[in-house]
Amino acid sequence: MPSVAVYPEPIMLLTQTEPVACPLGCGAMLAADTDAGSMVKHLSDAHEPLTNPPRTRALLCPCPGCTNKYEPQQREEWRTRTFARHLVQDHLDIVSYKCPAEGCSYKNKRSDEVNKHIKGKCYVNGVGIAEAV
Repeated sequence: MPSVAVYPEPIMLLTQTEPVACPLGCGAMLAADTDAGSMVKHLSDAHEPLTNPPRTRALLCPCPGCTNKYEPQQREEWRTRTFARHLVQDHLDIVSYKCPAEGCSYKNKRSDEVNKHIKGKCYVNGVGIAEAV
């Protein structure tokens, strides 16, 4: 049976520890470690009409000064998840992720980008580059 490489998870860095206000102005306070999944739940609970415009219309970010829009796609949940990630990363700016490799300073707001970095730059088959030398 072939062995499966195991990679370390990105390290979550919080820029603050206090709850933050929903960027859409509903008055809800969100946890300091709110991620896209938590934001999707909040959007469906408190902002359902916003995230479900008619299938033919784009979903526009209502945050002041923001010009992001999300075109209709085959699956509405993809659009909602992308919008939720945008809100967390660009309007809350509360979380970033860091590569766990010793001596590496790579950081990104997206954990999936840090995972790509981990697998492509700092670890080979689950072994840290520095450890393999």
